[in-house]
Amino acid sequence: MKMKKGLIYGSILTLAMSTVAGCSSSEKKPVSEAATPEQGQDGRPMEGNVYLTGLPIVKDKYSFSIFMPGDTSLDEKEAYLKIEEATNVDVQWDMQPWASVNEKKNLMFSSGDYADVIASWVLQETEIMKYGPKGVFIPLEDLIDKYTINIKKMFEDVPEARKAVTTPDGHIYTIPLVQQQANTKAVLHINKQWLDKLSLDMPTTTDELYEVLKAFKNNDPNGNNKKDEVPLSFEINGPNNNQFGFFGFFGRVDTPNHLAVEDGKVLYTAVQPEWKEAVKWFNKLWNEGLLDLEVFTHDTDQWKAKGRQNPPIYGVTSDWDGVESLGEENFKQYGILLPVTAPNVEQAEWPQPDPDVYRAQFAITSAAEQPAAILRWLDQLFPAITEEGLNETLYGKEGEGWIKTEDGKFKALAVSEDQAEYAKITGFPNYWPFDLSKKTEGVYMGPNAVAGENYKLYTLAEAYAPFLTKNPFPPIWLTPEQQNEVSTIQTDIQKATDERFARWVTGEGDIEADWDRFQKDLEKMGLSKLIAIYQEAVDAYNRL
Repeated sequence: MKMKKGLIYGSILTLAMSTVAGCSSSEKKPVSEAATPEQGQDGRPMEGNVYLTGLPIVKDKYSFSIFMPGDTSLDEKEAYLKIEEATNVDVQWDMQPWASVNEKKNLMFSSGDYADVIASWVLQETEIMKYGPKGVFIPLEDLIDKYTINIKKMFEDVPEARKAVTTPDGHIYTIPLVQQQANTKAVLHINKQWLDKLSLDMPTTTDELYEVLKAFKNNDPNGNNKKDEVPLSFEINGPNNNQFGFFGFFGRVDTPNHLAVEDGKVLYTAVQPEWKEAVKWFNKLWNEGLLDLEVFTHDTDQWKAKGRQNPPIYGVTSDWDGVESLGEENFKQYGILLPVTAPNVEQAEWPQPDPDVYRAQFAITSAAEQPAAILRWLDQLFPAITEEGLNETLYGKEGEGWIKTEDGKFKALAVSEDQAEYAKITGFPNYWPFDLSKKTEGVYMGPNAVAGENYKLYTLAEAYAPFLTKNPFPPIWLTPEQQNEVSTIQTDIQKATDERFARWVTGEGDIEADWDRFQKDLEKMGLSKLIAIYQEAVDAYNRL
Protein backbone atom coordinates (compact mmCIF):
# COMPACT_ATOMS: atom_id res chain seq x y z
CA MET A 1 0.00 0.00 0.00
CA LYS A 2 1.41 3.37 -1.00
CA MET A 3 1.62 5.77 1.92
CA LYS A 4 2.34 9.47 2.21
CA LYS A 5 5.94 10.40 2.67
CA GLY A 6 6.80 11.33 6.20
CA LEU A 7 8.40 10.04 9.35
CA ILE A 8 6.66 8.76 12.42
CA TYR A 9 8.18 10.87 15.16
CA GLY A 10 11.39 12.51 16.23
CA SER A 11 13.41 9.39 16.98
CA ILE A 12 13.29 8.25 13.35
CA LEU A 13 14.56 11.62 12.22
CA THR A 14 17.28 11.42 14.84
CA LEU A 15 18.19 7.92 13.74
CA ALA A 16 18.40 8.98 10.10
CA MET A 17 20.94 11.64 10.97
CA SER A 18 22.99 9.53 13.40
CA THR A 19 25.95 7.27 12.74
CA VAL A 20 26.36 3.84 14.26
CA ALA A 21 28.98 1.24 13.60
CA GLY A 22 27.90 -2.32 13.05
CA CYS A 23 28.38 -5.69 11.50
CA SER A 24 26.84 -7.75 8.76
CA SER A 25 24.00 -9.86 10.08
CA SER A 26 23.03 -11.22 6.69
CA GLU A 27 26.06 -13.54 6.85
CA LYS A 28 25.37 -14.25 10.55
CA LYS A 29 28.99 -13.60 11.53
CA PRO A 30 29.81 -12.83 15.15
CA VAL A 31 29.98 -9.11 15.74
CA SER A 32 33.65 -9.34 16.62
CA GLU A 33 34.37 -10.86 13.19
CA ALA A 34 32.37 -8.33 11.19
CA ALA A 35 33.60 -7.22 7.83
CA THR A 36 34.65 -3.63 7.22
CA PRO A 37 31.56 -1.58 6.32
CA GLU A 38 31.08 -0.83 2.64
CA GLN A 39 29.70 2.35 1.16
CA GLY A 40 26.26 2.18 -0.35
CA GLN A 41 25.15 3.97 -3.49
CA ASP A 42 23.82 6.88 -1.47
CA GLY A 43 27.07 7.22 0.45
CA ARG A 44 25.92 5.64 3.69
CA PRO A 45 27.99 2.83 5.24
CA MET A 46 26.43 -0.60 5.01
CA GLU A 47 27.21 -4.25 5.67
CA GLY A 48 25.50 -6.81 3.54
CA ASN A 49 21.98 -5.50 3.02
CA VAL A 50 21.87 -3.36 6.16
CA TYR A 51 22.68 0.36 6.27
CA LEU A 52 24.41 1.38 9.47
CA THR A 53 22.90 4.87 9.51
CA GLY A 54 19.80 6.66 8.40
CA LEU A 55 16.79 5.46 6.47
CA PRO A 56 15.85 3.22 4.85
CA ILE A 57 17.39 0.53 7.04
CA VAL A 58 18.00 -1.97 4.24
CA LYS A 59 18.78 -1.70 0.54
CA ASP A 60 16.64 -4.62 -0.58
CA LYS A 61 13.31 -5.03 1.19
CA TYR A 62 13.54 -7.39 4.15
CA SER A 63 10.64 -9.25 5.75
CA PHE A 64 10.64 -10.92 9.13
CA SER A 65 7.97 -12.56 11.27
CA ILE A 66 6.87 -11.75 14.82
CA PHE A 67 5.02 -14.39 16.83
CA MET A 68 2.96 -12.81 19.60
CA PRO A 69 -0.41 -12.97 21.34
CA GLY A 70 -3.18 -10.58 20.42
CA ASP A 71 -6.44 -10.12 18.63
CA THR A 72 -5.72 -6.80 16.91
CA SER A 73 -4.19 -7.00 13.45
CA LEU A 74 -1.43 -4.48 12.86
CA ASP A 75 -1.08 -5.07 9.13
CA GLU A 76 -3.19 -2.06 8.23
CA LYS A 77 -2.34 0.20 11.15
CA GLU A 78 -1.15 3.45 9.60
CA ALA A 79 1.73 4.05 11.99
CA TYR A 80 3.30 0.70 11.14
CA LEU A 81 2.74 1.18 7.44
CA LYS A 82 4.63 4.46 7.71
CA ILE A 83 7.47 2.71 9.50
CA GLU A 84 7.52 0.04 6.81
CA GLU A 85 7.81 2.67 4.09
CA ALA A 86 10.50 4.62 5.94
CA THR A 87 12.60 1.57 6.83
CA ASN A 88 11.99 -0.75 3.84
CA VAL A 89 11.38 -3.50 6.41
CA ASP A 90 8.13 -5.46 6.29
CA VAL A 91 6.83 -7.17 9.43
CA GLN A 92 4.74 -10.30 9.09
CA TRP A 93 2.54 -10.21 12.20
CA ASP A 94 1.80 -13.74 13.42
CA MET A 95 -0.89 -12.82 15.94
CA GLN A 96 -2.16 -15.74 17.99
CA PRO A 97 -5.31 -15.82 20.15
CA TRP A 98 -4.54 -15.68 23.84
CA ALA A 99 -6.35 -18.96 24.41
CA SER A 100 -4.00 -20.91 22.13
CA VAL A 101 -0.79 -18.89 22.03
CA ASN A 102 1.09 -21.01 24.58
CA GLU A 103 0.17 -24.22 22.79
CA LYS A 104 1.45 -22.77 19.52
CA LYS A 105 4.61 -21.53 21.23
CA ASN A 106 5.33 -24.96 22.71
CA LEU A 107 4.83 -26.54 19.31
CA MET A 108 7.34 -24.07 17.89
CA PHE A 109 9.92 -25.05 20.47
CA SER A 110 9.37 -28.76 19.98
CA SER A 111 9.47 -28.60 16.17
CA GLY A 112 12.36 -26.15 15.84
CA ASP A 113 10.39 -24.16 13.25
CA TYR A 114 10.80 -20.72 14.80
CA ALA A 115 9.44 -17.33 13.94
CA ASP A 116 12.14 -14.70 13.52
CA VAL A 117 10.96 -12.94 16.68
CA ILE A 118 8.93 -14.03 19.71
CA ALA A 119 7.43 -11.05 21.47
CA SER A 120 5.00 -9.66 24.01
CA TRP A 121 3.74 -11.57 27.06
CA VAL A 122 4.21 -15.08 25.70
CA LEU A 123 7.81 -15.88 26.65
CA GLN A 124 8.62 -17.17 30.12
CA GLU A 125 11.88 -16.26 31.79
CA THR A 126 12.55 -19.97 32.30
CA GLU A 127 12.35 -20.41 28.52
CA ILE A 128 14.90 -17.67 27.96
CA MET A 129 17.28 -19.41 30.33
CA LYS A 130 16.62 -22.77 28.68
CA TYR A 131 16.75 -21.84 25.01
CA GLY A 132 19.11 -18.85 25.00
CA PRO A 133 22.29 -20.79 25.81
CA LYS A 134 21.18 -23.50 23.38
CA GLY A 135 21.28 -21.03 20.51
CA VAL A 136 17.54 -20.70 19.89
CA PHE A 137 17.73 -17.04 20.90
CA ILE A 138 20.68 -15.03 19.67
CA PRO A 139 22.79 -12.85 22.00
CA LEU A 140 21.95 -9.20 21.45
CA GLU A 141 24.38 -7.22 23.59
CA ASP A 142 26.89 -6.43 20.82
CA LEU A 143 24.20 -5.82 18.24
CA ILE A 144 22.45 -3.39 20.60
CA ASP A 145 25.62 -1.40 21.19
CA LYS A 146 26.52 -1.27 17.51
CA TYR A 147 23.20 -0.95 15.72
CA THR A 148 20.77 0.93 17.95
CA ILE A 149 20.42 4.43 19.28
CA ASN A 150 17.25 4.54 21.33
CA ILE A 151 17.51 1.03 22.78
CA LYS A 152 21.14 1.65 23.67
CA LYS A 153 20.16 4.93 25.31
CA MET A 154 17.49 3.10 27.29
CA PHE A 155 20.14 0.85 28.80
CA GLU A 156 22.35 3.86 29.51
CA ASP A 157 19.52 5.81 31.16
CA VAL A 158 18.23 2.79 33.06
CA PRO A 159 21.35 0.74 33.90
CA GLU A 160 19.34 -1.57 36.14
CA ALA A 161 17.47 -2.66 32.99
CA ARG A 162 20.67 -3.90 31.36
CA LYS A 163 21.62 -5.68 34.57
CA ALA A 164 18.17 -7.26 34.84
CA VAL A 165 18.25 -8.77 31.34
CA THR A 166 21.86 -9.97 31.50
CA THR A 167 21.72 -13.71 32.12
CA PRO A 168 24.30 -15.66 34.17
CA ASP A 169 26.22 -16.56 31.01
CA GLY A 170 26.81 -12.85 30.40
CA HIS A 171 24.47 -12.52 27.41
CA ILE A 172 21.36 -10.46 26.70
CA TYR A 173 18.78 -12.52 24.85
CA THR A 174 15.80 -10.16 25.11
CA ILE A 175 14.89 -6.51 24.76
CA PRO A 176 12.86 -5.59 27.85
CA LEU A 177 9.81 -3.44 28.25
CA VAL A 178 10.90 -0.72 30.66
CA GLN A 179 8.19 1.47 32.10
CA GLN A 180 8.00 3.82 35.00
CA GLN A 181 5.55 2.24 37.42
CA ALA A 182 3.62 3.61 40.31
CA ASN A 183 5.67 2.97 43.43
CA THR A 184 3.07 0.65 44.94
CA LYS A 185 0.62 -1.99 43.77
CA ALA A 186 -2.03 -2.21 46.48
CA VAL A 187 -2.74 0.80 48.72
CA LEU A 188 -5.19 1.35 51.57
CA HIS A 189 -8.26 3.55 51.70
CA ILE A 190 -10.60 4.14 54.63
CA ASN A 191 -14.15 5.48 54.66
CA LYS A 192 -13.46 9.03 55.83
CA GLN A 193 -17.17 9.81 55.96
CA TRP A 194 -17.63 7.01 58.47
CA LEU A 195 -14.71 8.26 60.55
CA ASP A 196 -16.22 11.73 60.69
CA LYS A 197 -19.71 10.46 61.46
CA LEU A 198 -18.42 8.39 64.38
CA SER A 199 -15.97 11.11 65.53
CA LEU A 200 -12.99 8.80 65.04
CA ASP A 201 -9.41 9.83 64.32
CA MET A 202 -7.40 8.38 61.46
CA PRO A 203 -5.72 5.26 62.91
CA THR A 204 -1.93 5.11 63.04
CA THR A 205 -1.39 1.84 64.94
CA THR A 206 -2.79 -1.67 64.62
CA ASP A 207 -4.58 -1.23 67.95
CA GLU A 208 -6.22 1.99 66.77
CA LEU A 209 -7.17 0.38 63.47
CA TYR A 210 -8.74 -2.52 65.35
CA GLU A 211 -10.88 -0.10 67.39
CA VAL A 212 -11.93 1.76 64.23
CA LEU A 213 -12.93 -1.49 62.51
CA LYS A 214 -15.00 -2.46 65.56
CA ALA A 215 -16.78 0.89 65.47
CA PHE A 216 -17.49 0.45 61.75
CA LYS A 217 -19.02 -2.96 62.44
CA ASN A 218 -21.19 -2.02 65.38
CA ASN A 219 -22.45 1.53 64.79
CA ASP A 220 -24.20 1.44 61.38
CA PRO A 221 -22.01 4.16 59.83
CA ASN A 222 -23.65 3.78 56.42
CA GLY A 223 -26.99 4.60 58.02
CA ASN A 224 -29.20 1.94 56.46
CA ASN A 225 -30.21 0.32 59.76
CA LYS A 226 -28.56 -2.94 58.73
CA LYS A 227 -25.49 -4.69 60.05
CA ASP A 228 -24.08 -5.02 56.56
CA GLU A 229 -20.80 -3.16 57.03
CA VAL A 230 -17.63 -5.06 56.09
CA PRO A 231 -14.91 -3.33 58.12
CA LEU A 232 -11.92 -4.68 56.14
CA SER A 233 -11.88 -6.32 52.72
CA PHE A 234 -9.37 -7.37 50.11
CA GLU A 235 -8.72 -10.46 47.97
CA ILE A 236 -6.33 -13.13 49.19
CA ASN A 237 -3.39 -13.28 46.76
CA GLY A 238 -5.14 -10.79 44.48
CA PRO A 239 -3.06 -9.04 41.82
CA ASN A 240 -3.33 -5.50 43.22
CA ASN A 241 -5.66 -5.95 46.19
CA ASN A 242 -4.01 -8.44 48.47
CA GLN A 243 -2.83 -9.10 52.01
CA PHE A 244 0.92 -8.77 51.58
CA GLY A 245 1.24 -5.16 52.74
CA PHE A 246 -0.56 -5.81 56.03
CA PHE A 247 2.39 -7.92 57.15
CA GLY A 248 4.47 -4.75 56.92
CA PHE A 249 2.52 -3.35 59.87
CA PHE A 250 4.54 -5.83 61.91
CA GLY A 251 7.91 -4.90 60.40
CA ARG A 252 8.33 -7.09 57.32
CA VAL A 253 6.16 -7.26 54.19
CA ASP A 254 5.17 -10.60 52.71
CA THR A 255 5.43 -11.66 49.06
CA PRO A 256 3.48 -14.16 46.92
CA ASN A 257 6.27 -16.75 47.20
CA HIS A 258 7.20 -15.71 50.76
CA LEU A 259 10.79 -14.95 49.76
CA ALA A 260 12.62 -11.81 50.79
CA VAL A 261 16.14 -10.42 50.81
CA GLU A 262 17.58 -8.47 53.71
CA ASP A 263 21.19 -7.29 53.76
CA GLY A 264 21.86 -9.54 50.79
CA LYS A 265 20.56 -12.66 52.53
CA VAL A 266 17.53 -14.63 51.32
CA LEU A 267 14.96 -15.53 53.94
CA TYR A 268 11.54 -17.14 54.04
CA THR A 269 9.02 -14.68 55.46
CA ALA A 270 6.57 -17.27 56.76
CA VAL A 271 8.95 -18.61 59.39
CA GLN A 272 9.75 -15.18 60.79
CA PRO A 273 8.23 -13.90 64.07
CA GLU A 274 6.80 -10.83 62.32
CA TRP A 275 4.80 -13.04 59.96
CA LYS A 276 3.44 -15.01 62.90
CA GLU A 277 2.28 -11.83 64.68
CA ALA A 278 0.52 -10.63 61.53
CA VAL A 279 -1.35 -13.93 61.19
CA LYS A 280 -2.48 -13.70 64.82
CA TRP A 281 -3.79 -10.20 64.12
CA PHE A 282 -5.72 -11.39 61.06
CA ASN A 283 -7.21 -14.19 63.17
CA LYS A 284 -8.33 -11.67 65.78
CA LEU A 285 -10.10 -9.64 63.11
CA TRP A 286 -11.68 -12.78 61.65
CA ASN A 287 -12.98 -13.98 65.01
CA GLU A 288 -14.71 -10.66 65.66
CA GLY A 289 -16.20 -10.30 62.18
CA LEU A 290 -13.95 -7.38 61.26
CA LEU A 291 -12.36 -9.12 58.27
CA ASP A 292 -14.50 -9.93 55.26
CA LEU A 293 -15.66 -13.51 55.82
CA GLU A 294 -15.53 -14.06 52.05
CA VAL A 295 -11.90 -12.91 51.78
CA PHE A 296 -10.72 -16.44 50.90
CA THR A 297 -13.57 -17.24 48.52
CA HIS A 298 -14.76 -14.19 46.60
CA ASP A 299 -13.25 -13.49 43.19
CA THR A 300 -12.30 -10.07 41.87
CA ASP A 301 -15.67 -9.35 40.28
CA GLN A 302 -17.57 -10.32 43.42
CA TRP A 303 -15.25 -8.25 45.57
CA LYS A 304 -15.76 -5.20 43.34
CA ALA A 305 -19.53 -5.66 43.26
CA LYS A 306 -19.70 -5.60 47.05
CA GLY A 307 -17.58 -2.45 47.21
CA ARG A 308 -19.83 -0.60 44.77
CA GLN A 309 -23.08 -1.15 46.64
CA ASN A 310 -25.16 1.85 47.60
CA PRO A 311 -24.70 2.75 50.38
CA PRO A 312 -21.07 1.60 50.67
CA ILE A 313 -20.35 -1.33 52.97
CA TYR A 314 -16.53 -1.38 52.97
CA GLY A 315 -14.69 0.39 55.77
CA VAL A 316 -11.08 -0.25 54.66
CA THR A 317 -9.93 -1.70 51.35
CA SER A 318 -6.63 -2.71 49.83
CA ASP A 319 -6.48 -2.19 46.09
CA TRP A 320 -4.77 -0.40 43.22
CA ASP A 321 -6.19 3.08 43.68
CA GLY A 322 -9.41 2.88 45.70
CA VAL A 323 -11.62 3.26 42.67
CA GLU A 324 -10.96 -0.35 41.68
CA SER A 325 -12.82 -1.72 44.69
CA LEU A 326 -15.29 1.08 45.25
CA GLY A 327 -16.21 2.69 41.96
CA GLU A 328 -15.92 6.42 41.34
CA GLU A 329 -19.07 7.41 43.25
CA ASN A 330 -18.40 5.48 46.46
CA PHE A 331 -14.74 6.45 46.36
CA LYS A 332 -15.71 10.06 47.11
CA GLN A 333 -16.30 9.01 50.72
CA TYR A 334 -12.80 7.57 51.19
CA GLY A 335 -9.37 8.88 52.12
CA ILE A 336 -5.84 7.47 52.12
CA LEU A 337 -4.98 5.17 55.00
CA LEU A 338 -1.24 4.98 55.53
CA PRO A 339 0.41 1.81 56.87
CA VAL A 340 -0.06 1.54 60.63
CA THR A 341 2.45 0.18 63.11
CA ALA A 342 2.13 -2.75 65.48
CA PRO A 343 3.44 -2.58 69.06
CA ASN A 344 7.23 -2.46 69.26
CA VAL A 345 7.52 -1.59 65.54
CA GLU A 346 9.12 1.77 64.81
CA GLN A 347 8.28 1.97 61.12
CA ALA A 348 5.71 0.04 59.10
CA GLU A 349 6.75 -1.25 55.68
CA TRP A 350 4.81 -1.51 52.45
CA PRO A 351 5.59 -3.60 49.34
CA GLN A 352 7.13 -2.12 46.25
CA PRO A 353 5.41 -2.89 42.94
CA ASP A 354 6.36 -5.14 40.09
CA PRO A 355 9.74 -4.17 38.65
CA ASP A 356 9.92 -1.49 35.99
CA VAL A 357 11.72 -3.99 33.76
CA TYR A 358 9.67 -6.71 32.04
CA ARG A 359 12.47 -8.87 30.75
CA ALA A 360 10.93 -11.33 28.30
CA GLN A 361 9.33 -9.01 25.77
CA PHE A 362 11.30 -9.39 22.54
CA ALA A 363 13.67 -12.19 21.54
CA ILE A 364 15.26 -12.75 18.12
CA THR A 365 15.60 -16.40 17.19
CA SER A 366 18.24 -18.21 15.17
CA ALA A 367 15.79 -18.25 12.25
CA ALA A 368 16.31 -14.52 11.63
CA GLU A 369 18.49 -13.83 8.61
CA GLN A 370 19.18 -10.16 9.39
CA PRO A 371 19.07 -9.55 13.17
CA ALA A 372 20.70 -6.15 12.79
CA ALA A 373 17.86 -5.00 10.53
CA ILE A 374 15.32 -6.24 13.08
CA LEU A 375 16.97 -4.31 15.89
CA ARG A 376 17.24 -1.17 13.79
CA TRP A 377 13.55 -1.54 12.95
CA LEU A 378 12.67 -1.98 16.63
CA ASP A 379 14.69 1.11 17.44
CA GLN A 380 12.11 3.15 15.50
CA LEU A 381 9.47 2.38 18.11
CA PHE A 382 11.34 4.37 20.79
CA PRO A 383 10.68 6.65 22.58
CA ALA A 384 7.11 7.47 23.60
CA ILE A 385 7.52 11.20 23.42
CA THR A 386 9.94 13.59 21.75
CA GLU A 387 10.06 17.33 21.33
CA GLU A 388 8.08 16.84 18.12
CA GLY A 389 5.19 14.95 19.67
CA LEU A 390 3.85 11.56 20.69
CA ASN A 391 4.72 8.21 19.21
CA GLU A 392 2.12 7.45 16.57
CA THR A 393 2.21 3.72 17.30
CA LEU A 394 0.73 4.49 20.71
CA TYR A 395 -1.45 7.52 20.05
CA GLY A 396 -2.08 7.85 16.33
CA LYS A 397 -1.68 11.00 14.29
CA GLU A 398 -1.49 14.51 15.64
CA GLY A 399 -4.92 16.06 15.68
CA GLU A 400 -6.63 12.69 15.79
CA GLY A 401 -4.92 10.81 18.63
CA TRP A 402 -3.16 13.70 20.34
CA ILE A 403 -2.69 17.44 20.28
CA LYS A 404 -0.24 20.00 21.57
CA THR A 405 -1.90 22.23 24.14
CA GLU A 406 -1.48 25.99 24.45
CA ASP A 407 0.93 25.51 27.34
CA GLY A 408 3.15 23.29 25.20
CA LYS A 409 2.17 19.91 26.60
CA PHE A 410 1.09 16.89 24.59
CA LYS A 411 -2.31 15.51 25.43
CA ALA A 412 -3.93 12.29 24.32
CA LEU A 413 -7.42 12.67 22.88
CA ALA A 414 -10.46 10.58 23.55
CA VAL A 415 -10.96 8.09 20.75
CA SER A 416 -13.27 5.15 20.35
CA GLU A 417 -11.75 1.97 21.77
CA ASP A 418 -12.90 0.05 18.71
CA GLN A 419 -10.80 2.17 16.36
CA ALA A 420 -8.02 -0.14 15.25
CA GLU A 421 -5.71 2.81 14.68
CA TYR A 422 -5.72 3.53 18.41
CA ALA A 423 -6.12 0.01 19.75
CA LYS A 424 -3.67 -0.54 22.58
CA ILE A 425 -1.77 -3.80 22.95
CA THR A 426 -0.40 -4.29 26.43
CA GLY A 427 3.27 -5.09 26.01
CA PHE A 428 4.96 -5.16 22.64
CA PRO A 429 4.47 -3.26 20.41
CA ASN A 430 2.30 -0.75 22.29
CA TYR A 431 3.45 0.47 25.67
CA TRP A 432 7.02 -0.29 24.62
CA PRO A 433 8.60 3.09 25.46
CA PHE A 434 11.07 3.45 28.26
CA ASP A 435 10.84 7.17 29.04
CA LEU A 436 7.43 7.47 30.69
CA SER A 437 8.98 9.63 33.39
CA LYS A 438 9.12 12.41 30.80
CA LYS A 439 5.43 12.22 30.04
CA THR A 440 3.18 15.08 31.03
CA GLU A 441 -0.33 15.16 32.41
CA GLY A 442 -2.83 13.74 29.97
CA VAL A 443 -0.24 11.65 28.14
CA TYR A 444 0.68 8.61 30.20
CA MET A 445 -2.82 7.96 31.47
CA GLY A 446 -4.88 8.95 28.47
CA PRO A 447 -7.81 11.35 28.44
CA ASN A 448 -10.31 9.25 30.35
CA ALA A 449 -8.25 8.59 33.47
CA VAL A 450 -6.16 11.71 34.04
CA ALA A 451 -7.32 12.27 37.60
CA GLY A 452 -7.09 8.64 38.62
CA GLU A 453 -3.64 7.99 37.16
CA ASN A 454 -2.23 11.24 38.48
CA TYR A 455 -3.64 10.32 41.88
CA LYS A 456 -1.88 6.95 41.71
CA LEU A 457 1.40 8.22 40.27
CA TYR A 458 1.76 11.32 42.41
CA THR A 459 -0.60 11.66 45.38
CA LEU A 460 -0.45 8.04 46.50
CA ALA A 461 3.19 7.71 45.53
CA GLU A 462 4.19 10.64 47.72
CA ALA A 463 2.09 9.43 50.64
CA TYR A 464 3.43 5.87 50.57
CA ALA A 465 7.06 6.65 49.70
CA PRO A 466 8.31 6.72 53.34
CA PHE A 467 6.95 3.20 53.93
CA LEU A 468 8.27 1.34 50.90
CA THR A 469 10.44 -1.63 51.75
CA LYS A 470 14.11 -0.98 51.16
CA ASN A 471 14.76 -4.60 50.22
CA PRO A 472 12.72 -5.63 47.18
CA PHE A 473 13.62 -9.03 45.79
CA PRO A 474 16.02 -8.53 42.86
CA PRO A 475 15.20 -9.69 39.31
CA ILE A 476 17.34 -12.81 39.44
CA TRP A 477 17.69 -15.55 36.86
CA LEU A 478 17.51 -19.23 37.76
CA THR A 479 19.53 -21.54 35.57
CA PRO A 480 17.64 -24.56 34.16
CA GLU A 481 19.39 -26.73 36.72
CA GLN A 482 18.38 -24.43 39.56
CA GLN A 483 14.83 -24.22 38.24
CA ASN A 484 14.55 -28.00 38.16
CA GLU A 485 15.72 -28.18 41.75
CA VAL A 486 13.36 -25.55 43.12
CA SER A 487 10.22 -26.47 41.17
CA THR A 488 8.96 -29.31 43.35
CA ILE A 489 10.38 -27.93 46.59
CA GLN A 490 8.82 -24.51 46.12
CA THR A 491 5.44 -25.86 45.06
CA ASP A 492 5.16 -28.06 48.13
CA ILE A 493 6.42 -25.43 50.56
CA GLN A 494 4.22 -22.65 49.21
CA LYS A 495 1.14 -24.88 49.22
CA ALA A 496 1.78 -25.90 52.81
CA THR A 497 2.35 -22.27 53.85
CA ASP A 498 -0.77 -20.93 52.18
CA GLU A 499 -2.92 -23.72 53.57
CA ARG A 500 -1.66 -23.09 57.11
CA PHE A 501 -2.21 -19.35 56.68
CA ALA A 502 -5.86 -19.91 55.76
CA ARG A 503 -6.39 -22.35 58.63
CA TRP A 504 -4.79 -20.07 61.19
CA VAL A 505 -6.65 -16.95 60.06
CA THR A 506 -10.04 -18.68 60.09
CA GLY A 507 -9.42 -20.42 63.41
CA GLU A 508 -9.30 -23.98 62.10
CA GLY A 509 -5.85 -24.28 63.61
CA ASP A 510 -3.85 -22.72 66.45
CA ILE A 511 -0.72 -20.97 65.27
CA GLU A 512 0.86 -21.04 68.73
CA ALA A 513 0.37 -24.79 69.05
CA ASP A 514 1.33 -25.50 65.44
CA TRP A 515 4.24 -23.08 64.95
CA ASP A 516 7.20 -25.33 65.79
CA ARG A 517 5.76 -28.27 63.86
CA PHE A 518 5.10 -26.03 60.86
CA GLN A 519 8.73 -24.92 60.70
CA LYS A 520 9.96 -28.50 61.01
CA ASP A 521 7.61 -29.61 58.25
CA LEU A 522 8.94 -26.93 55.91
CA GLU A 523 12.48 -27.96 56.68
CA LYS A 524 11.65 -31.56 55.78
CA MET A 525 10.25 -30.32 52.47
CA GLY A 526 13.60 -28.69 51.66
CA LEU A 527 13.30 -25.10 52.86
CA SER A 528 17.04 -24.75 53.54
CA LYS A 529 17.83 -26.10 50.07
CA LEU A 530 15.33 -23.68 48.50
CA ILE A 531 16.88 -20.71 50.28
CA ALA A 532 20.39 -21.84 49.31
CA ILE A 533 19.47 -22.01 45.61
CA TYR A 534 17.91 -18.55 45.66
CA GLN A 535 20.88 -17.23 47.61
CA GLU A 536 23.18 -18.50 44.89
CA ALA A 537 21.07 -16.72 42.26
CA VAL A 538 20.96 -13.48 44.26
CA ASP A 539 24.73 -13.57 44.73
CA ALA A 540 25.19 -14.07 40.98
CA TYR A 541 22.92 -11.08 40.26
CA ASN A 542 24.80 -8.89 42.72
CA ARG A 543 28.09 -9.73 41.01
CA LEU A 544 26.91 -8.32 37.68
